[in-house]
Amino acid sequence: MAAEPIPQAEVPNLHQRLLEVQRAVTQLTKDGQSEGKGSFAYVSSSAVLGAVREAMDAHGLLLTTSATDYTLHLNAAYGGKQHLTELMMELVWVNVDNPEERETYRFPGQGIDSGEKGVGKAATYAEKYFLLKFFHIATDGDDPDAGSGGNGNGRPQAPRRQAPRQQPQQQAPQQAPPPAQTKPPQRMDNIPEGAPKNIDELRDWMAANGYPRNQHAGVLQGMAGDHTLDIDALPPPFCLTAWKRLEETRQAASQEAPESEPPAPEPEPERMDNPPPENVPQTPGDLAMYLSNQGVAPEQHDDVVNALTRLTVPNAKRRKIGKLDAAMCAEIWRRHQDSDTTMDDQAEPAPEPEPAPTVSEFVVPEWTAEDPPSVTQLSQWFGKLGLSKGQLADVRKKAKIEPGKRVALFDGSDCWAWYCAFVAMASRDEGGELRLNIQAEVAA
Repeated sequence: MAAEPIPQAEVPNLHQRLLEVQRAVTQLTKDGQSEGKGSFAYVSSSAVLGAVREAMDAHGLLLTTSATDYTLHLNAAYGGKQHLTELMMELVWVNVDNPEERETYRFPGQGIDSGEKGVGKAATYAEKYFLLKFFHIATDGDDPDAGSGGNGNGRPQAPRRQAPRQQPQQQAPQQAPPPAQTKPPQRMDNIPEGAPKNIDELRDWMAANGYPRNQHAGVLQGMAGDHTLDIDALPPPFCLTAWKRLEETRQAASQEAPESEPPAPEPEPERMDNPPPENVPQTPGDLAMYLSNQGVAPEQHDDVVNALTRLTVPNAKRRKIGKLDAAMCAEIWRRHQDSDTTMDDQAEPAPEPEPAPTVSEFVVPEWTAEDPPSVTQLSQWFGKLGLSKGQLADVRKKAKIEPGKRVALFDGSDCWAWYCAFVAMASRDEGGELRLNIQAEVAA
């Protein structure tokens, strides 16, 4: 007689597994205490994850997460001293015995930090409170009607239940579990067209819009104020926010710039009305041969042409003998015939060297004591000039701004003093490098 087949054990579906986790973790005790004024107790993220993770492992559940819809608000928290990060987390429950069975949820998160940790804090906040609310886990003191040490109903707090261990069941051989799923990459939604998605794209955009690459660090650091940035590790939200501010500045500058008037047409030199005689040069080659026969060296031909042209048009642009048409070749020949000047007189004088740049190149006419620049305008301007942190500190010291005062808290008088100190100290050396004169006197 054939043996009867062993019945297959029923494999719990995703909802059944989630229900078992909810039954296993019913309440958590607040194990953390905030510091400073207005201290309060809270349930730490490690306590929530530790309790829920134990039940998830026991019932074969995975939770994958990714962050979307980043928004970074610079200097928006604690009186402008810290940054606020807002994001939306996408959380997916997966049945490990049937990976095709999954459910997706979205939950918001916020994080406040003075540096680049805002994204991590916001993600931790979202995951922690998603688990608490999804499984309806009670935390002592969350009920507004609860007194100290109670749970809001007058009864002592229930002890935390441990996740029961499943008894082994006789099952038919199963296929090997699927490979662990990797966490999907973080993404940003609703990105404007043309906006950079990472630091490499941001730097390419800056270079294409007039920001030299050796000045990128200074421009971006100027946006962060006193907070030191690692330009090669900037998160995507900061890159998007920085691009928006730079794009707004670029568009505002293009709207304010007056349209340049077209240059006045250069007056044409006096031309010959009558056809030239047969022996008059008709081509640049003929004119060059004529000048050489008159003892003019070939390297001086252009000088003679320009000297004779400017007899009637003093401000005429410089010409080359090879670019002259037949009429101009004849006119130059006629003027040379009529001129008694020597070659030294005909040669175009060497251009005078341009004066070295002066401090006036650093003056911004729109900024005055009555209408000083803002912190953002001044920081971006210093960044474009490529000032290092050390140079910024030297200028600030010369401006006699209150030591220890955060840049984000500068008022109009501080910005004006900082700007005036830089103008008084700045100059360029022969190679065009920016130099600061520490001994410069700054007007009061």
